[in-house]
Amino acid sequence: MKENTTIVSLHRPFHSPLWVARWVCEYLYFYKPKSTKNNINAATFFLWYIYRLKKLYSKNENINEYISRKTIEEVCDYFDSFHSNASKLKKLEVILHKKRNDSIDKHIYSTYKASTYAINLAEDKLGLVAGVELTNVGKQLHFYSAPNTKIITADKVIFLRQILEKDFYFFVPYCLLQTYCKMGFDLDKAIFDFSERYYPISRFDYTHCSHDNYTKVRMQWINQLGILTENNKLRQWVRNEIQNIYSLQFDIIQKQIIEFISSKKKQSLRSARLDDMYQVYMTLLNSSEGSGYVNLYDIMTKMRMGYERFNSLLQLYYDERSRKENIFLINIIATMDVRKRFVVRGKPVMKIKIQKKL
Repeated sequence: MKENTTIVSLHRPFHSPLWVARWVCEYLYFYKPKSTKNNINAATFFLWYIYRLKKLYSKNENINEYISRKTIEEVCDYFDSFHSNASKLKKLEVILHKKRNDSIDKHIYSTYKASTYAINLAEDKLGLVAGVELTNVGKQLHFYSAPNTKIITADKVIFLRQILEKDFYFFVPYCLLQTYCKMGFDLDKAIFDFSERYYPISRFDYTHCSHDNYTKVRMQWINQLGILTENNKLRQWVRNEIQNIYSLQFDIIQKQIIEFISSKKKQSLRSARLDDMYQVYMTLLNSSEGSGYVNLYDIMTKMRMGYERFNSLLQLYYDERSRKENIFLINIIATMDVRKRFVVRGKPVMKIKIQKKL
C-alpha cells in the first residue's frame, strides 16, 4: 500500500454502485473483446452495458438513483432502429462528436459517460482490470449469467480489500468517524478536517464545495458492503480484514481518531462559550443607550466568571472571531473607574463593540 493512499476523484452517482465494476469484469470474462489499443473499447462496451441495464429493469430491480429506467429504455429503443452493431457504433460516434440538442442525444451521451465511469471504477479505482485483461483480483469475483446488483459475501471481501488498498487513509477514518455523528459533528466536514490534519494530499482543495461527491460515494460503498452495524461500528468481519492486513496502520488511525474527536469536543465547547459571550453582549447592548460599546465588566458579571477566566475568553474571542466580526476595544469610560483593565494583545481595554461583517 502506498503512503497516504486515497482515491482523489469520484463521480456521483456513476462511481457509486460497486456492482457495475463487477459487470465490467464479467464483460471481459465472457466476451473476451479484442482491442488494438490494449484497453476496453468504450463504445462496444456501452452497447453491451445499456442492454444489460434494460434486462435488469425488466426484472423490476430498482436502480433509478443510478440511471432511470425511462432513460435506458429510450436509449435502447433508439439503437434498436439500427440493424447491425456496426451501424449502431457508427451512429454513436456521430452523436458523441456533434453538438447535442435533442433530448435523446443528451440521454445517449450521459449514458455513455456512465459506462465509461464503470470502466474507470473497475480499472483505475479498484484495480480489477488492466487493459482488456482481468487482474488476479478481478478473476476472483463470482460471475453470474443473469444481470443483477447483488454482491455476495465472498465478493464483498474482495471489494473491501481493493478499497483498503486504494483508499485506506480516507475510507477507514470515514467509517470510524460514523460512530461520532450522533454527537452533532458535521461528518462530511470532519473527515476532510481529519484528512487535512493527519494525511494531507498534495494539490487537493480541502475547502471545495463539491466534496459531498466523495463522501456520498463512499457512503454508498459502506452500505452496499454492509461495513457498519446499526450502531455505526465496524462489523467484526470488516475489522478482522483490516487488522489482518493493516494492523499497524489501523492502530495508528484509531488513536488519531480519539485525539481528533477530543479536540473537536473542546473546539465545540469553546465555540459555544464564545456564542454565549456574544449573546450576553447583545442583551446588554439592547438594554442600553449610546454608541454600541458595552462595559466588559458587565459582560463578565452576567457570565458569572472571574477576571482571569474572562480575560482569557475575551482574548480568545478576539483571536477567533475577528475574521467574521469587526471588534472594537477601547479603554475610555465616562467616569473614573479604578478596576483592573482587561488586556487584549498587550493593550488595556474596558469596553467592547461588535459588528458582524457583511
